Amino acid sequence: MKENTRSKSYVERARDFRAQGFNCAQAVACTFAQEVGLDEQTLFRMVAGFGGGMGFHKATCGAISGAAVIVGLMTSATAVDTISKTTTYSRIGSIVDAFYAKNKSLVCRE
Repeated sequence: MKENTRSKSYVERARDFRAQGFNCAQAVACTFAQEVGLDEQTLFRMVAGFGGGMGFHKATCGAISGAAVIVGLMTSATAVDTISKTTTYSRIGSIVDAFYAKNKSLVCRE
């Protein structure tokens, strides 16, 4: 799974993962492996079920689900903490809003 990923943009890295057969959640999550301190294999397995809009149910796009996992890893505390929860919700909310503005949907393959 590994190649020279540091010199590529996040978008390019995610596209490369998709070209290798990763689902959308895996492509997004694995793009940020170094940033969250986890290996690609762990993230790949962790988000596998989000593919196809939650196990082929064509629900929320895996790209959003993968992003939510990464945002949580980057911003959430390790215990109940209202401040980190607010930060996490705000950041993923911004990502969801931007995704919706661009794609006019959050549903897989719409």
